[in-house]
Amino acid sequence: MTRMDKKSLQEDFKKGLELFEKELGFKPRYFSYPYGEYNLDVQKIAESFGFEAIFNQNIGAVSHESNPMNLDRIALGENSNLKQLLEYSYLKADWIEPKTYPKDGILKSVHVKSSFDNQKAGLYITGLGWQEVFIKDGEVNFTLNKPLTNKRTRLVLSVGKNISTHIIIKDN
Repeated sequence: MTRMDKKSLQEDFKKGLELFEKELGFKPRYFSYPYGEYNLDVQKIAESFGFEAIFNQNIGAVSHESNPMNLDRIALGENSNLKQLLEYSYLKADWIEPKTYPKDGILKSVHVKSSFDNQKAGLYITGLGWQEVFIKDGEVNFTLNKPLTNKRTRLVLSVGKNISTHIIIKDN
């Protein structure tokens, strides 16, 4: 879906929902991004179809503060450690930068507003691993200037067992 233009996305959602209603007799209330992949265009178009909740595939946790249009769900694979995955708690975080995959493929910086203050945190970036960062005055401002190695890049901010995840996907 992240490689589709807006018109094609709109048509795909419309056709899929019409088929769902025709075959099953009701309109779905929830939506889950295929493979957990989405970008801002996909998210906005999915929201426009009136779902009560939309699920991504970001590792994390859900709380009463979670955005119902962007709920984390954990993909369970053959080697998943369910007990460990269920130990995570919700970390309220606003991912300010990056919003999208950088056009030049260079991740210049990460900027996150957090519910934590003046603490060490871990920042994971696909292909770059874990970095120790500091939350100062409720914000992480971390400069990298590193090339991204994957088309699908997950960023994870963790403070102990509190976790927030953000995904950016190269559109083409």
